Amino acid sequence: MKTQYNANNLAEEIANLNNIASRTDDPYIESLIAQVFINVRQAPAALQLLNTVASQQDSNTGAVTGAATSITSSSGNNLLVETTALAMLAWMDYNPNTF
Repeated sequence: MKTQYNANNLAEEIANLNNIASRTDDPYIESLIAQVFINVRQAPAALQLLNTVASQQDSNTGAVTGAATSITSSSGNNLLVETTALAMLAWMDYNPNTF
């Protein structure tokens, strides 16, 4: 579905997301913000966040750890699954061969 919005229409919102991204180390939030950056074609900003998220991936399980909560207030394994899924979606949207 196409919308009437593009990066120029969303400049203030994107600036706010940049500000949030610079202050968080939560991979759930970072993955969501990276997805926005991908959608508005700000690949360098997305890549920086996605690399940070990748550094929080458990080397044994592949799960992305470190999220505090989700938009549904999940915790435990549910939060782990949600965070990992968001990271994987963003990684695949950015470039499946990069991550």
